Amino acid sequence: MAASLRDVIRNARQRLSDAGVESAAHDAAALMAHALGVPLGEVRRLEILGRDLDDADAERFAGLVDERAARVPLQHLTGKAPFRHLELSVGPGVFVPRPETEMLVDETIRLAPHGGRVVDLCTGSGAIALAVKHERPDLGVCAVELDEAAAAWTAHNIAATSLDVHLSVEDAREALAGLEGSFDVVVSNPPYIPVGMVPVDPEVADHDPSIALYGGSDDGLRFPVQIAERAAALLKPGGHLVMEHADVQGETLPAALLASRGFDQARDVRDAADKPRMTIARREGGGAFEAVAPHERPSRTREAVRLIVLDESDAVLLYVDSDQGLDPVFTWWATPGGGVDPGEGARTAAVRELWEETGLRIDEADVVGPVASRTVSHGFSDQITYQHETFFVVRCPRFDVEPAALTPEEQMTMQEWRWWSLDDLDAASHPVWPADLVRLARDVIAGRSTHLPDVEESSVPLDAHHTQERS
Repeated sequence: MAASLRDVIRNARQRLSDAGVESAAHDAAALMAHALGVPLGEVRRLEILGRDLDDADAERFAGLVDERAARVPLQHLTGKAPFRHLELSVGPGVFVPRPETEMLVDETIRLAPHGGRVVDLCTGSGAIALAVKHERPDLGVCAVELDEAAAAWTAHNIAATSLDVHLSVEDAREALAGLEGSFDVVVSNPPYIPVGMVPVDPEVADHDPSIALYGGSDDGLRFPVQIAERAAALLKPGGHLVMEHADVQGETLPAALLASRGFDQARDVRDAADKPRMTIARREGGGAFEAVAPHERPSRTREAVRLIVLDESDAVLLYVDSDQGLDPVFTWWATPGGGVDPGEGARTAAVRELWEETGLRIDEADVVGPVASRTVSHGFSDQITYQHETFFVVRCPRFDVEPAALTPEEQMTMQEWRWWSLDDLDAASHPVWPADLVRLARDVIAGRSTHLPDVEESSVPLDAHHTQERS
């Protein structure tokens, strides 16, 4: 005796729910549509009409329900995954695209200029790259995938959609050699799950490929940061990285990107469930600063070195630094110096920073100190930096500054160099960072021990809540 389609679906819905499938009602109907070879809407219509199900269709449907109850992903059973306005082919060997990943497409098409270039690193099924090309046909789109099994699904989806996306099968961390500095947006949904944190859902833990899941370290950030470093190389100055992450990485990933050399802004964006979901970072050197409300400024923490460079008359070398995001632009005098790179010692960083910023080459033996240290909080228009600074002294004949290797960001913000007598500097009305520089320099010259307090030095105070005007 034939059973009614409505009863069969109702029983399947209950069985899937008992098996822990959260989307039991949808999945039961979707499996019926697949078994019958009809659209989902047609299944709804047949239910309303009270149609019966013949034995062959009932048997085929029962087999699909058995597999779904065993937590085989719905998309593996139907062979399809909806993403944005596309229906993509998926199956074993490729990561199934998720609805929350669609927001990366929103940001990518918002950030990409007309006629620009976009690359999707770790493309998987090609979902992001294909959706971007489908919704922005003016863009040139590339997709990169390391795993050959996943890349086969990408190639199939490119052919099936007839969208002009270039696929490159290679490691995203070394991808597209020769195309450095040529992309406007790099988008990526990389493997980011912390090692040892096994996903709860069997559909993910047992069926998504491990290469697409785990981030290679206890915090899950090893692979994302490595991929971001390659993204920085591929981006044009001022270009953007859009990267998905785990909901526990909403603070750590932006901080890691700002700590690396290549990005000057990074902010996090929450998904529809109000969970941290993706980071948007800007490649340094873009000229214009993104507007960031003071209470939304991203923060970073880093080790840094500062250099008190004294000539034979005890004049000190300073430069004008600036916050270009304010109108009028806020400026201050500052000592040479900058961040300590990962794995680099402070003294080595001092030698490197002095050469990059001034063109002066010295040996580590020429660096005296450290003579002082402090922790300083810098509030700027686009970010907040918590910086532990170590101060060194360099004595040398007066020279003309010829910067050797400024970043694009430094080329924009560093405006003027000058040798100051300490008396003139003490009488100057313009801000000097550190504010205690004159006292510090005099203590150094006199051979006295010295101390710098922990302070805040900001163009936009840390507790600011109003919106700043921007140039």
